[in-house]
Amino acid sequence: MSTPFSRTFRAMEAESARAPLLALGLVSAFMLAGLAWLCFARVSLYETSRAAHLEAGASSNVIQAPVAGEVTASHLQLGRAVRQGDTLVVLDSSAASLQLDVERARHEARVREISAVEAEIGAQERTLDSERLTKRATIDEARTQADAARPLSRFAETEIERLEQMREKALISQVDYLRRRSEAERDRLNERTALQAVARVGAEMSTRQSDRLSTIEQLHHQLKTLEGECATSAAQISQLAFEVQRRTIRSPIDGVVGDLTVLRPGAYVSDGAVLATIVPAGEVQAIAEFPAGRAVGRIRAGQHARLRLEGLPWGQYGSVVATVTRVATEGRQGVARVELDVTRQSPIAARLEHGLSASVDVEVEQVRPAQLLVRALGQLAGEQALASAPSP
Repeated sequence: MSTPFSRTFRAMEAESARAPLLALGLVSAFMLAGLAWLCFARVSLYETSRAAHLEAGASSNVIQAPVAGEVTASHLQLGRAVRQGDTLVVLDSSAASLQLDVERARHEARVREISAVEAEIGAQERTLDSERLTKRATIDEARTQADAARPLSRFAETEIERLEQMREKALISQVDYLRRRSEAERDRLNERTALQAVARVGAEMSTRQSDRLSTIEQLHHQLKTLEGECATSAAQISQLAFEVQRRTIRSPIDGVVGDLTVLRPGAYVSDGAVLATIVPAGEVQAIAEFPAGRAVGRIRAGQHARLRLEGLPWGQYGSVVATVTRVATEGRQGVARVELDVTRQSPIAARLEHGLSASVDVEVEQVRPAQLLVRALGQLAGEQALASAPSP
C-alpha cells in the first residue's frame, strides 16, 4: 500500500513544480504581447468639437428691407420653396408711384415741346433758305431795272445840256424846253430810284435774314434747355422707378425660406430690418469650430472625420462620414473654422438638412502607444518642472 501513495506524492510534487513555470510563461507571453502592441500598434488620435452644424454649400441670403415702409403684402412662409425673382414682401409705394406718374407726364410734355421746337427750327431754316433765294432774285431784278434806266439817264444828261444850248440861242421855245427838260429829269430820277431800290431790297432782306437767324438761335437755345430738362426728368424717372421697384422685395436665389419675421399687412418695417433668410437648395456641408491652438497645424484638408447629429440619435441612425476640406489658418477670438464635406453614402444622408447641430471627431494622426507614453511622461515632467520653479 506504500507504493501507490509514494507515486501520488511524487506526481503532486511534479505538478507543483510545473505550475510556477507555466504561470511565468503566461506572464512573459502577455508582457511580450503588450510590448509588441506598445511598439508596433497604431492608435488614432481625434480632435473633437461640440460646436458644429450643417449648412448649405452656398451661402444663405439674408433678406433685409432696403427702405423703411409699410407692408402691403407678404408671401413669406417657412419652408416655402422659392425661385429667383419670386416676390417675397411688398412695401407701400403709392407716394413714389404717384410722383413717378407726375414726372412721366412732365417728361412726355417736354418731349412734345422738343418735337415742336425742332419742327419750328426746321421751318425757320427752310424759310431762311427761301428768303435767301428770294433776296438774290429781288436784287437781281432791281439791278436789271437800274441797268435798264442807266442809258436813259445818260441820254437825259446829254439832252439837258443840248436843250440849254438851244435855249440860249433861242432855237426852242420856253415851253418845249421845260417839257423836254422835265422828261430828261424823270429819266435821271428813274435811275436813282432803281439804284435806291437795289440798296433798299438788300438792306430789308439782310435785316429779315438777321431776324430769322436770331429766331433760329433762340429756338436752338430753347431746344438745349428742353433737352437738359428732359434728361433730368428721365434721370428722375429712373430714380423713382428704382424706388418703386425697391419696395417689391424679391428672392435673389433659388432656395427655401429657412427663417422669417412674421409680417402682416399694415406692419411697419425699418430700413435694414431682417425679413427672412433664404437657404439655397443643394448639397450641405459641415462647419465646426475648434480651439485655434488645437486645430491650426493639426487639422488639415483630407483628414477623415465623423459627425454625430444631435437631432438624430447616433445610436439609432449612426454617424455621418465626412472629410476635412478647408481649415482656417488664423483663429478668430481663439476659434478656428473647419469646413467638412459630408458624404452622401451615409444611411441618414436623406435627412441631412441645413441648420442641424452636430459634434465632430476629426482623426488628426495615428501614433504608436509608446509614443503616447513618451508624450505623457514628457508632459508630466514639464508640469512638475513648472510646479517646482520658484515664483518670480
